[in-house]
Amino acid sequence: MKRNRRKVGILLCLALLLGAPLLAKGEVVNDTILVGSSAALGGPNAFLGNEFHKGAKLYFEEVNRKGGVYGKTIETIVLDDGYEPERTILNTKNLINEEKVDYLFGYIGTPTTVSILDMIEKEKIPLFAAFTGAEQLRKPVKRYMINVRPSYDQETAGLVDYLLNDCGAERIACFYQDDAYGMSGYTGVKNALEKYGLTLCGEGTYERNTVAIAKGLEQIRKTSPDAVIMVGQYTACAAFMEAAKKTEIKNTYFCNISFVGSDELNALLGKDAERAICSQVVPDLANEENPLTKEFLTKYQEKYEQDTPNRVAFEGYISAVVFVEGLRRAGEDLTREGFISAIEKIKDLDIGVGDKISYGKFDHQGLDKVYYSIVINGKEVALTNWVEQATK
Repeated sequence: MKRNRRKVGILLCLALLLGAPLLAKGEVVNDTILVGSSAALGGPNAFLGNEFHKGAKLYFEEVNRKGGVYGKTIETIVLDDGYEPERTILNTKNLINEEKVDYLFGYIGTPTTVSILDMIEKEKIPLFAAFTGAEQLRKPVKRYMINVRPSYDQETAGLVDYLLNDCGAERIACFYQDDAYGMSGYTGVKNALEKYGLTLCGEGTYERNTVAIAKGLEQIRKTSPDAVIMVGQYTACAAFMEAAKKTEIKNTYFCNISFVGSDELNALLGKDAERAICSQVVPDLANEENPLTKEFLTKYQEKYEQDTPNRVAFEGYISAVVFVEGLRRAGEDLTREGFISAIEKIKDLDIGVGDKISYGKFDHQGLDKVYYSIVINGKEVALTNWVEQATK
């Protein structure tokens, strides 16, 4: 026994000297679970980064108040990248090498998240619940990339189906951000149309973090579309819609996907938001029949009295719920690899949002249900009957 103890002591000393501790890879050994993020906290996408993490923080704080996860509290570090990939890379290196975070969580956007995919695979550190539906973060499945929300392919396919089948649209154009995010949504629209033997009637782009929409609008206007699906962020899409409604295509169906942040988009548009359609990846906040929706609304309004609850914050809250579920299922001896294995074993988890969550070794996306909203009489409401609501 003494000999074994001596061997262990020698091995521990050698491990410390060599910088290779005899711990399971990625084991959380402190009293806190340190979670890091790079997100847009300033600039044109600040609403998305701030609201997502406000929502997540609400749930993490509740978990901590109740004793944490097996006695470990959750602490977060969120660094601002301004929705620029170069800053995301620097932030991620800092989080991993200097802050020594245990997990990455809630990155905002496609170009930013794509920029650090190789890094997280090399470092073997999970990135959970990025605020993006890009297909390249889903297929092929990457072990350390775990998504919660549905994909942009699912969102755009749904929009195309309803526009063609319920609204009678025949000519669909796409306005998109000229980067990985825009291309992801643009490809989704094209693929959805191809299933009907159709192609885009027009397309136009704008540069990320700008509102330079004039050229793209002109390219699309000339094609006389029945509908325009936009893959952008709220300031640019608001500028596009505001300008388009002063032209002959003002009565076109204007559709956005969830990343736009419809709450902020509609606030910017004011009266020009009327009849705007948006695909969503979380349920309508007015549906308090869902227990988690009601819980989120109560906590958000208690914590942020001056702010209005929104779907972006709700997505952050949902993501935090699923993240903590994975930590708990991984057990007291928490490791990164154990966490991923625990997530992959989640099947039909009901968290109270009306859609059950499932993962697998070859499926790192938890949710699949897509919702829709429309602005009617100045108010954004759930779009559940396209013939009745969208075509009037």
